[in-house]
Amino acid sequence: MLGAGLAHRNIRGGKRATAWTAFVLPVLGNPLLTVLTCALVSRVLFDGSGRVVGVEMSRDGVISQLHAGGDVILSGGVIGSAQLMMLSGIGAAADLRALDIPVRTDLPGVGANLHDHILTTVVWASRRLVPGGRANKLEAQLFAASDPAMAAPDLQPLMSYVPLPVAGYDVPAEGSGYSVLAGVIRPLSRGRLQLRSADPAQAPVLDPCYLAEPADLSALVAAVQMTREIGSQPALAGWRGREVAPGPGVRTREEIAAYIRRALLSYHHQVGTCRMGIDRLAVVDPSLRVPGVSDRPWRVARGTVMVTSAARLLPPARPGAEAAPGPGLGLGWDHRDHRDHRGRRRPQSCPARAGAGLLGSAGGGI
Repeated sequence: MLGAGLAHRNIRGGKRATAWTAFVLPVLGNPLLTVLTCALVSRVLFDGSGRVVGVEMSRDGVISQLHAGGDVILSGGVIGSAQLMMLSGIGAAADLRALDIPVRTDLPGVGANLHDHILTTVVWASRRLVPGGRANKLEAQLFAASDPAMAAPDLQPLMSYVPLPVAGYDVPAEGSGYSVLAGVIRPLSRGRLQLRSADPAQAPVLDPCYLAEPADLSALVAAVQMTREIGSQPALAGWRGREVAPGPGVRTREEIAAYIRRALLSYHHQVGTCRMGIDRLAVVDPSLRVPGVSDRPWRVARGTVMVTSAARLLPPARPGAEAAPGPGLGLGWDHRDHRDHRGRRRPQSCPARAGAGLLGSAGGGI
C-alpha cells in the first residue's frame, strides 16, 4: 500500500477499543473464564513424560501451580513470552547453562529475531498557534518507498501537531510547533533478548541492534529527506517557521546519518522473539505450536511470533485468536505500564494481569 491518508482510530461507543475491551470484557462473566491479576508466572510445568501441564506462579507472596486439562497458550508479548520460555529451560543451551537453568530443549531461536520499526523526528516552529488534533497525537501518515523499484513501502512519515522532544534541542512548547516523523517500517536489523538471571522478577536484557544493517540507516536518511520535502511544501507556508531539529546546519547524508544516530526513536512495534517458521531457528510452527517440546499442544501467540514487524493492534491480535482452539490455560501480559510521549510513567494498579482461558501473567517484571 503506497499513499497518504489520515490516521484511523479504534473507537467504539466513544471510547478507545483495545484487544482487552473487544475480546475479554464482553465475556468476563463467562464461567469458563477466570482472570487473575497481580500474578507473576515463573515457569512452565512439565510432567514426567515431558508433557506441558500448566504453570507455576506467585501471587500475593504465595507460590502455586495452575494445571491445564487442555492446551496451554503463552501470550506474554515479545518480552514476556521469550523470557518465560527461557526460564522454563527452552532456549539457547549455552546461555541457559550459564545461569544454572536446566536445559529442557536447545532452541536457539528463542529471544532471537528481535526487531522494531524506527523513527527520527523533524521539528518545526510554527508561525501561528497549532490547534490540538483529533487522532491521538498523529494526524496523518504516508506510506512510501525509498526505492521506486520496491513493490511495497518501507517508509512511513507521520504528521503530528506536537513538537516532539529531541535530545539536545530546545523544541517549542506544544501549540508553538509541529513534527513530521521519518519512519522505517521494513527494517533488516535484528537484535536479541537474553535473560539477566534465573529470577523471573528480573527484567531481561534487550539488545535491539538498531541500524546494525547499513540499509536501515540509508532508508532512514531517505525518510528524513522526504520528510523535509513534505515540510517545505507551499501548503504549509502559512504555518512553517524555522526548522528546529535537525536544523539548517544538517544537510549532507553524513550529517543526517549522524543526527539519526543521536535522535533515533522506537515505534514500540517490537516483534519476533518467538518467530514462526519451519527452519531450525523457528520457535513455533505455522499452527503456533512449539515443536519437539511436548506431545500436548502448547502454543505461543501475539506479535512475538511474527516474522516481520507490523503496526500494532490488529496484526498481533490475529495470532492470539488463531491460537485459541478451545478451553485451556492462557497466559497474558498487562501492558498498562506505558509512558507518554515525554517519558512520564502512567499509573498502574497491578504489575501484571492474567487473561484468557485461565489467564496468568507471563514472565518477570518489565
